Amino acid sequence: MICGFVDENFRYITKEITKDEAAATAAQDKYFSIGINNEYYIFFIKETYIEENLDKIMKVTAELNKELMVQNKQV
Repeated sequence: MICGFVDENFRYITKEITKDEAAATAAQDKYFSIGINNEYYIFFIKETYIEENLDKIMKVTAELNKELMVQNKQV
């Protein structure tokens, strides 16, 4: 599965990982994770996922969700 990782500056990368790796990453205390229908995850560094960053979070979530949806359908 291809997942998205968002850094503290709200830049993101996509990375192919296994479902087990995604589940293990989601369980880490380092990330806040958003799982989409068990198809892919978006991982935010936990400290950045706060109300003050809501506009940035929503923008990058929408962009990354669209990209991941397309990429995962191609796999």
